[in-house]
Amino acid sequence: MNCFLVERNLPGLTAASLATLQRALRAASQRLSTPDAPVRYVGSIYQLRRQTCLCLFEATGADIVRLTNETAQAPFTHIHDTVVLFEKGIDV
Repeated sequence: MNCFLVERNLPGLTAASLATLQRALRAASQRLSTPDAPVRYVGSIYQLRRQTCLCLFEATGADIVRLTNETAQAPFTHIHDTVVLFEKGIDV
């Protein structure tokens, strides 16, 4: 699977709103994932100063990531193909 970074402009996002967004994205990815087109919501980062939310997905293509976000009714500005590297011990 490939990694995709979904960018959103969400001014004034609260911790509670971020948790709600996370639940919606997780539920949508679980509902839409199939053996032929798997999609997995990995997590989110909210940049306080920029008021931008970045959400990471693993999927076979950008189309299923787009559909997952639309299903979750989560507005976004861009979907980026991404290479992700984490330190040893962090599971993604």
